[in-house]
Amino acid sequence: RVQEHGSWRWQPVPERWPRSTGADDFADAVHKLYAQFNRFVEVLAPCLDRQLGMSTAGWRSAAEGPQMSFKCYPPLADDLAPELQERIVGISEHTDFQSLFTCLHQSAPGLEVLPHSGTSWVEVENPVGCITVIGTEILETLCGGQVKALPHRVGKLTHERFAAQFFVNNVEPAMPLGDGTYGEAVGASHAAANQALEEARRDAKL
Repeated sequence: RVQEHGSWRWQPVPERWPRSTGADDFADAVHKLYAQFNRFVEVLAPCLDRQLGMSTAGWRSAAEGPQMSFKCYPPLADDLAPELQERIVGISEHTDFQSLFTCLHQSAPGLEVLPHSGTSWVEVENPVGCITVIGTEILETLCGGQVKALPHRVGKLTHERFAAQFFVNNVEPAMPLGDGTYGEAVGASHAAANQALEEARRDAKL
């Protein structure tokens, strides 16, 4: 992502793969996973549209294409000082805000969510081959609050965990959201985006 004339835009970058034995197999596996995520979304999106009484087709075609990322979460070191063990987490609590929804595949348990009906974190089950779908702030606004943005995190891990995330679709900075001003806030900061979303919710009297 690069900044230009006071606003952010996504800068395409060339694919770079490791120059080592097995690199071709790795690149092929990544491309296949991306294609599988895409096929999953093509089935899921119309189901969301019917369930929520909305259409995501225009949004998905206007926004940036899906983006996939990988993360590795190492286990907590046994010899770590106690004061550090209290502070270290895989990733802190947050909600996703720059995609319509997020698809996640994890190699091992570790993802935790905070249900809107409770105050205790719940670990997401991890059946083999499962894809977890996470609602975002954009989806919450577009569907009038029928689906809430889901707070999630990765807590302390005693095992190694890999995660593949598929963001559908990433927002093009400065793209308006209906008659609101959310698009103007995207890229400025997470806080600014959250504030714009809150204003949109108040205006819609959600």
